[in-house]
Amino acid sequence: AFVIEEVSSTNQLNHDSDSLSKPLQHNFQKPHPLFVRDKEDLYHTIDLSLKEALTGWHRTITTIDGKQLPIEKTGITQPGSQDVYPGLGMPASKKRSSTNARGNFIVKYNVKFPTELTEEQKKKLREIL
Repeated sequence: AFVIEEVSSTNQLNHDSDSLSKPLQHNFQKPHPLFVRDKEDLYHTIDLSLKEALTGWHRTITTIDGKQLPIEKTGITQPGSQDVYPGLGMPASKKRSSTNARGNFIVKYNVKFPTELTEEQKKKLREIL
């Protein structure tokens, strides 16, 4: 599910001592450090601090084809929410589309909660929330 690039190789397989060889086609899929592929759609996850998720944030993401995509949220970002950017994913395969269509670029938001809070921090949060 996390593929970006397909690499093909042909291996020769010899059965016993026969001189007959059968070519085998293998498709290897390499994981990408930033994107997860599902058919033509690409997924990217942004980690946000709790402070960013509550007060807003800004990021610029480089898409798979090098475009700069600025994303800004001025309000609250819910954990697990996502935004879809049509046409910024992978090109559609020739089997599925006769046009130059592309899949979606889907950005998911992961909110990192603190592992612990001091009593003073808890008190302040109770006062403002």
